[in-house]
Amino acid sequence: MKQPKNIPPECLDSFVKGCREAFERIYLDYKDRVYFYALKLTKSEDLAQEITQDVFVRIWTNREKIDTQYSFSSFVFRVTHNHTLNVLKRQNYEVTAKERMAPRYRTGINLTEDTVVHGEYMDILSKAVSLLPPKRKSIFNLSRTKGVSHDEIAIRMGISKNTVKSQLVKATKSIRAYFDREAGMAI
Repeated sequence: MKQPKNIPPECLDSFVKGCREAFERIYLDYKDRVYFYALKLTKSEDLAQEITQDVFVRIWTNREKIDTQYSFSSFVFRVTHNHTLNVLKRQNYEVTAKERMAPRYRTGINLTEDTVVHGEYMDILSKAVSLLPPKRKSIFNLSRTKGVSHDEIAIRMGISKNTVKSQLVKATKSIRAYFDREAGMAI
């Protein structure tokens, strides 16, 4: 695996100002390391590829916030690490939800029925999320739907990271309780 070259400060400054050529250089220098780091954490080539793309989209869209006085390499790998963990958390959440709901329905392969059941689950989830208080709903959607990190949510909403965490815990408890009530009635 090729080690990233030291990005000259003028290239980094150009990138922060929106220079696509500078971004391309950064991408070419870091893409393999980002990919292999994500692969090491996820053990999935497809997921690592998707994470690599997402990381560079995030870096591009947030380039104006980059402090060029600090290690750019550390920044890239912090973004990669955080995004990968968010993706894995989201996957774990989805698997856990499916596992919790699986015993409520008879086993067997029936694509039509599975599609209907999935639609019902999604309707219940959508209703549960819609019942959350507006700020909590925004935090939940940013975190779980869009994969935005807690730090980014805190910055966007002008609140502390601890507030983000506590709101997510409350949202998850509320959604689970609603899901258990509604899905239990659907049996």
